[in-house]
Amino acid sequence: MKKSMMTAVLASPLLFSPVFAAENVPDTYGYVGGHVSQYFFYDNEVTGDVDGFDDSEFFGGQIGWRFSPRWSVQAWYEENDEVEHKYTDRESDVVNYYASLRHHFDETSLLGFEPYMGLNVGTQEINDNEETMSGVEMGIQRAFLKNVLLDLGTRHAYSSDREFWEGQVYAGVNLMFAVSGRESDSEPRTAMDEPAEVVSKDSDGDGVIDARDDCPGTAPNAVVDDRGCQVYDVRREETVKT
Repeated sequence: MKKSMMTAVLASPLLFSPVFAAENVPDTYGYVGGHVSQYFFYDNEVTGDVDGFDDSEFFGGQIGWRFSPRWSVQAWYEENDEVEHKYTDRESDVVNYYASLRHHFDETSLLGFEPYMGLNVGTQEINDNEETMSGVEMGIQRAFLKNVLLDLGTRHAYSSDREFWEGQVYAGVNLMFAVSGRESDSEPRTAMDEPAEVVSKDSDGDGVIDARDDCPGTAPNAVVDDRGCQVYDVRREETVKT
């Protein structure tokens, strides 16, 4: 189960990036969603004795706000009330709360996903006993189906109370709202979108385009009719003859 879950998380970018290659992560947005994670308790003495925890699956939810193209904040909750101990038949209720500040590498693509890195602080409650946790996280994310955001990553945290390390890999799906600055919504118009320019040439400069000019080559400043032919003042010629 553990190996299959890790394989699925690590392989997800390869599965999704070709399908949603035309999508983009917006500049700013809020989101709410859920996630599943696999925890790795590196030290056996997580509970203060030699009986540490087995690696376990956690389920939870998150809410966040990306307030600029490069920065976001997130609140994270997850729980497993049946975390098994390594060397006994005991089980413990473990709850995690985290707050993260993330830096997004805007306009950077990793297999079609946008990478990020972050710092986090929080608490871990083990049978109502609190541990103060802090650590780092990194991951990749991708928008698809317009307002859905896939988030894949890993987090590693340290307990300053009992001095142990733990890590996790996670996969989250978020629903975005208040979306702004989506690249696909502001794409420049292409030549196919622009109206065709009408090319009108007037070689002799008489005001009638060549396509309708029956008398090309008229003298400059000549008075012409709508066919481009010069118009003469007949009355003036008759007066001169008289």
